[in-house]
Amino acid sequence: MSETFQVAMELLRTAASLAVPFILVWATHRLQRRQKLVESVMAEKARHYATLSPLLNTVFSYRMRVGDFLERSPESVLEAKRKADHEFWTFEYLWSPEFRAAYHVFMDAAFQTFNTEGTKARVRADGNLYPVKPADPAWQAYTGEPVDRKEWVGQYNRLKAAIARDLGFTGFEAGTVGLGK
Repeated sequence: MSETFQVAMELLRTAASLAVPFILVWATHRLQRRQKLVESVMAEKARHYATLSPLLNTVFSYRMRVGDFLERSPESVLEAKRKADHEFWTFEYLWSPEFRAAYHVFMDAAFQTFNTEGTKARVRADGNLYPVKPADPAWQAYTGEPVDRKEWVGQYNRLKAAIARDLGFTGFEAGTVGLGK
């Protein structure tokens, strides 16, 4: 080999060995920025799920007739739905397709919506089973439908499982003790 070629190769090797630390620093910086972005998105999702989860639980427990349902009015449950819907639609871009689908199934099972224009949504349940009646006697708060408790639990479990997956809890298995799977 010629001496010029050997010098060129030596310069190339030197340049490569000098460039490696700079490339590693650049790559590390890019990975850290990406990690911070992922962490901030997850924190944002967690914050909004923390707002949604108690509202969804209110709707679930009311239709299931467990927990504090005896003290709740249908207006308070409808208000929980409205707050949940506000959070859901305001931050729709955060939710996975799986959660969005489970949310719609859950809410459609809980409420009869899009009734006559100007009327409130109605709780899909038999109002005779609830001691607190609507404040406005003209509002037909309930549809009179029975709640299929096993199906209702399954819908709630699918909703919770979608939330868990969105937040990275891969080992979570939804279950509601004493209420079936």
